[in-house]
Amino acid sequence: MLYYLFEYLDKTMDLPGAGVFQYITFRSALALILSLMISTIYGKKIITFLRNQQVGETVRELGLEGQTQKAGTPTMGGLIIIIATLIPVLLLTKLNNIYIILLVVTTLWMGTIGFVDDYIKIFKKDKQGLKGIFKVFGQVGLGLIVGLIIIKITGYILLDSILSILLGGLILHNGYKLLRHSVAGLMDEIDPKVVDQIVKILGEARKDTWVDVHNLRAQKYGADLHIDCHLTLPHYWHLNQMHDEVHSIELLMKEQAATQVELFIHVDPCLPQCCFYCAVPNCKERQTEQNSTIPWTKKNIMKNTKHFVD
Repeated sequence: MLYYLFEYLDKTMDLPGAGVFQYITFRSALALILSLMISTIYGKKIITFLRNQQVGETVRELGLEGQTQKAGTPTMGGLIIIIATLIPVLLLTKLNNIYIILLVVTTLWMGTIGFVDDYIKIFKKDKQGLKGIFKVFGQVGLGLIVGLIIIKITGYILLDSILSILLGGLILHNGYKLLRHSVAGLMDEIDPKVVDQIVKILGEARKDTWVDVHNLRAQKYGADLHIDCHLTLPHYWHLNQMHDEVHSIELLMKEQAATQVELFIHVDPCLPQCCFYCAVPNCKERQTEQNSTIPWTKKNIMKNTKHFVD
């Protein structure tokens, strides 16, 4: 908009210095400075506003170290990028330029997808957000529109074909991953990355009283995650202690997992053979001193035996 204003002032009033807006290098530098100023000055205000409106991550209190670090982190911070991009573009460019129009449309299009995704996560309380199939259609559709327009206006058929193939390959690759994730929600299957995540969560929260975890199984039923495992606890604990320990693990998994979790934990009493890797302090029932620690890896935890069995 400022471009047209200074163009008018330069041609009709011969205003000194107005002609500098005709140089794209000047407008590019000014756009960069303006974008930095917007993101620096108003970025913090936008984050504060989003936090005050409770548009951010919520973390349930479980008493875990470092668990609250992400609490309150705004999830719609992309607004800062969109504003810092569009305002300089609208002020300092020729708005009848087809490439500028494509830039504005692409930014708004992708911003809308991101907004809907965050809106579903925050206000609809659905951690999955926008379904992957809609993300794929939105991104692939935009890519096709932009690619066809560029081919039409440039006339460089060969070059555009090469670039379109490369871009199409990237879109198909990302689309495959999104579709794969979406299809997994319709079928009873498990992603190996989910198992790795479960093992990591258990390992980071590991307690001395968790003598052994084995026979871990994870299966996805539709969009829900079913976890089944065996947990070895001190055999002299009473039922309430065991129940509380299992309940704490259930809360931990439901908080940390990115989907709805159904958890079944089978409690096993410890045996004398467990003593050599048991870390329970001041155990009056100990028959052998601890001389090793069993690492909780995916291979170890998924074994269908206690860790003292070779």
